[in-house]
Amino acid sequence: MPDLASLLADTAARHPDRPAVVLDDRVLGYAELDAFAARAAGLLHATGVRAGDRVALIAPNVPQMPIAYYGILRAGAAVVPLNPLLTPPGS
Repeated sequence: MPDLASLLADTAARHPDRPAVVLDDRVLGYAELDAFAARAAGLLHATGVRAGDRVALIAPNVPQMPIAYYGILRAGAAVVPLNPLLTPPGS
């Protein structure tokens, strides 16, 4: 079964210019998202992140969030997403 990082790479190869992330007037195509994720994975690896590591990701819903998310996965690490906008149930 393919992982999410490979699914992104496959989609980028098949549909490079289709919108993957849209925020206001900023649009990232699948190929652009995949390229940014590859760069993020390289940076993570350069800082010592290795396959199997856990990486906390705290970010609001901005285009950098999926870049970091897929970069972490592409580096072989596990994403631990922390959304600062979430509130406890019943709040």
